[in-house]
Amino acid sequence: MYQYFLLAFPVAALVCWVLASVLKKRGRAKPIIFYGGLIYVLIALPIVWSWFLYIALGSIMIGLILIALSRLQMNRRLQLGLIAAPIVLFFAFAWQSESSYNIFLIPEGYRGRVVVVHGCAEGAPREFEGRYRLYKIGANGLLKSRFAFAGTAFDSLHSKYFFVDAQGNRRPIGEAPDGQAGTAVSIQGLWTLTAERTGDTFIDFIVDVPVADPHAYRPDEFSQWQNEIDSCRRQ
Repeated sequence: MYQYFLLAFPVAALVCWVLASVLKKRGRAKPIIFYGGLIYVLIALPIVWSWFLYIALGSIMIGLILIALSRLQMNRRLQLGLIAAPIVLFFAFAWQSESSYNIFLIPEGYRGRVVVVHGCAEGAPREFEGRYRLYKIGANGLLKSRFAFAGTAFDSLHSKYFFVDAQGNRRPIGEAPDGQAGTAVSIQGLWTLTAERTGDTFIDFIVDVPVADPHAYRPDEFSQWQNEIDSCRRQ
C-alpha cells in the first residue's frame, strides 16, 4: 500500500502542476488547497474497486472537502497545514497499528507450542537485531518479555524463525539438517490470542511436523499455558 502511494503521489502532483499552468495562463488560477484536494481524489480513484475501498472513499471525501474550502480566503500556511494534516494522521495511525518485525530463536530440537507473553515486569529485557525484535524462546517454549505487543495483530510475514544450537548457530526452521531430509518441522497455527484475566495479547504458534488441527494440539497443556500467561506481572 505504501508503495502505491509513493508511486501515485508524484503522478497526481504532475497532473495538478500541468492543470495549474493551464489555468494560470487562462487567468483562472486556483489556490494551492484546491490542487491538494485534487491530488487526494486522483490518488484514490484507481483503488476504488480494490480491497482498499474504504481508504479510497476517505481520500476522496478529504479531497472534496479541501476543494470546497478553496473558495474561502486563507493564507498559504493554513492551506498547506490543511493539506498535510490528513497525511500526517494517516501515517501516525499506520505506524501505531503496524505489527512488529520479529526474530524467534528456538532451542534446537524443540517440538511443541511456543508462547510469547508481552509486557511482563519480570520478563526478558528488550533486545533488537536491526529493526527486528529478538525473542529468545526458553527450553520449555515459553518467553515472558518486557516488549509490549505491537499493532493490532501478529503478522507472520514480518517474522523469521530459527533453531539455535548450543553454540549459538542458527538454522531457519523448515530447512532440515544434513541427512535428515524427512524431518519437515514447520511453524503452524499462527494466531493471536487473548489472556483471559488481563485481556492482553500474546503470540502463540506450534513448532512441529504438520498437524491436522493446530487448535487441538496437545489439549492437555492448555491449562498449563493459561496459568503461565495469567501469572505474568504487568509492567
